[in-house]
Amino acid sequence: MIPKGNLHANGAKLADYLTTGKDGERAELGELRGFASSNIHEAFADVEIQSLGTDCEKPFFHTYVRLPKGEHLTRQRWLYTADRIEKNLGFTDQPRAVAFHHSPDGETHLHIGWSRIDTENMRAIDPGLFKNKLKEVARELEVELDLTRVSNERAAEHKTLSATRNEFEESRRLKTDLREIRETIRDCWDRSDNGHSFTAALEEKGMQLARGDKRDFVIVDQEGGIHALSKRITGATAQQTRARLADIDREQLPSVDQVRAQHIERQLAVLEEKTVERNIGREQPAAEKPEEKSLGRTAGDVHLAYTLSESARGFIEALEDRGLRLARASAQDVALNEHMRAGYQQLLRDHPELVEQHNIKEPLRIREGELLVVSLFKDEPRLCYLNERTTGDQRDEIQKFLGTLHEGNLPDIKGANHDLREAKERESAGKTAERPLGKTAGEIRLAYELSRSAEEFVEGLEARGLKGARVHLRDVQQNLYEREHAEEFGLRPPAALEFDELVVVNRYGSVYFINERTTGDSRDEIAKYLSSIDHRGFPSVHEARQEQIRAREVVHDPELDHKYIHELRELRDELKQTRSDLREQLANEELSPNQRGALEEQRAEAGNRLTDVRSTIKEMCEANPMLARSEFAVFRTAQSQDMSLEDRALGLVHSVTQFGKDLGDIASGIADFAVRLFDTVVDFFITPSLPTPEIIHARREAREESAEAAIDWKRWYADDVYRDQTDQQDRLQREQDAQREYSKQREHELHPNERERER
Repeated sequence: MIPKGNLHANGAKLADYLTTGKDGERAELGELRGFASSNIHEAFADVEIQSLGTDCEKPFFHTYVRLPKGEHLTRQRWLYTADRIEKNLGFTDQPRAVAFHHSPDGETHLHIGWSRIDTENMRAIDPGLFKNKLKEVARELEVELDLTRVSNERAAEHKTLSATRNEFEESRRLKTDLREIRETIRDCWDRSDNGHSFTAALEEKGMQLARGDKRDFVIVDQEGGIHALSKRITGATAQQTRARLADIDREQLPSVDQVRAQHIERQLAVLEEKTVERNIGREQPAAEKPEEKSLGRTAGDVHLAYTLSESARGFIEALEDRGLRLARASAQDVALNEHMRAGYQQLLRDHPELVEQHNIKEPLRIREGELLVVSLFKDEPRLCYLNERTTGDQRDEIQKFLGTLHEGNLPDIKGANHDLREAKERESAGKTAERPLGKTAGEIRLAYELSRSAEEFVEGLEARGLKGARVHLRDVQQNLYEREHAEEFGLRPPAALEFDELVVVNRYGSVYFINERTTGDSRDEIAKYLSSIDHRGFPSVHEARQEQIRAREVVHDPELDHKYIHELRELRDELKQTRSDLREQLANEELSPNQRGALEEQRAEAGNRLTDVRSTIKEMCEANPMLARSEFAVFRTAQSQDMSLEDRALGLVHSVTQFGKDLGDIASGIADFAVRLFDTVVDFFITPSLPTPEIIHARREAREESAEAAIDWKRWYADDVYRDQTDQQDRLQREQDAQREYSKQREHELHPNERERER
């Protein structure tokens, strides 16, 4: 009797394994005891729910028992065997499922699945050293049931221990002799005394030493199987293995993927040579036969993922690592596929030139329940079959390899496409997460977070000078034109607009998307949040831009602007005083670390607010120069009482200089007006002609020079104002320090009684 056992985490997979035969086996569920449901999948799902109340990650224990070839047991003796194993492992009266698998040759073996969850104490039962317990009960049952005695000791010719489950499944899929491979590796190890001799011995047997991801060294056999160079094969510890292979630089060894890729190339080369040899001597030359198409990117990724994976779950994970999803076609997917195929046939009959011009391919035909690989190309799903070309295995082998997948664990094609879109959005959001939001994007995020409904969100945008818009067909056409001709004008192409999409237009006409970056929510959450408003009530992007341009041309009320900038100045002065007070408090060396940290945070927050206020004042002054002059005049007037005679003289000189600049600006404006009037008269009486390329180039250079000059003037003006403010602050600080010093000296000189009167 040969028993094996292991812990299980997935109840659905275990239920499928118990009730599904393989290799022509017939599965029979013999007993389902202690569960609330009579369906094994529902019963195991209940166990998983119960495990949530504990810290158990693997709530099932599975045991497999088989007999030597030619021996049989009755149904009662099989159940007696299950009871004995249950008692020995400590699972007495625990819910269990018993299944019998009958092979075509008449052999029967037993499968038992227990629930480890003790519902009374809400804990998981630990089977302990279950391998030793299974061996012990097996030897006892062999005597009681008069079965062939199986020794616990390995045969003399078997030097290696048993392989792991993953290694065994990989060998079964590759159709290799696992025992022979492991013994060959052990012989190479015993015959070598260093790393180079061991590598040479392996290469002589067609194997290769590689660099492992989790282990230091692994071995890749002739068929691409992976075997860890561990104590179970060599009998040496990890330290002893490193010492023997010390003459090999591990970093210079190829990785497992590289070795497998070389192995696949060698197989393809051998297959090609055999094909050429087989075609020699035939009547039709091989050159006249159509060449077999090479695998595309998606098919190549599928082939590589299938080859490198050891199980169906590993295949799914390998696909996900490559940006692909495994899906099962649903009835809805099949209906949509038939509709798309009919549309393609109609287009092929009516407009074959369009099909040829745009290289439109016919959609693949799919069947309900078929397994397909879904990829994403330009936000559209692309399908790939799982066949001999994309996997290298026959259809029966593929079905056997993927047969353990439960139907409910796989999405349909629509769901897989949705998962790929979300993964793409998360990836793009992760790339841009470190980049700070700009002014307009920050305003959109603030309006979105402060609103409680879609209507409030739109109102919040309008309150911040932004305009919501809906992409019309004309906007899409204009966007396509701009994207195609952007390179001709040396501009960066704009982002693509989708029809009927909601966007935001700022006061300069720039378009911003309502996406995860500007809102912080996913695409589905945004669509759900904005579903309560009617998109048809929004203007087009073109109309929103025109409205924003007209709003910028409106003349603002000067009194309101002066009042607002006066409030900003007061807030700026308060923030300056706050920072100065906090700086004085931080100068105290008796502060504790917590107090100092709190003061530093307050000072940083005050500095950030002061920066925002200063930038707002600067923008208002750039938009209206009169505000800048009033700002300078108010600043000078407020401090004139404390200024010395020298400072007042410098202020007078600055005022005269500024007056001269104003006169120069007025004269320049009159000259510009005269030139424009002359150009208008000439254009009215003389028929205009199309500008030549030289004129266009000259105008472009003039615009660029004008823009650079404007930027230089703004930078100079900002630096000049900043220098004046800094000098004035330093002067005030010196006067305040002198006043405090005088007060301290005066207080020290006074008599105690006079000091009290002064106070």
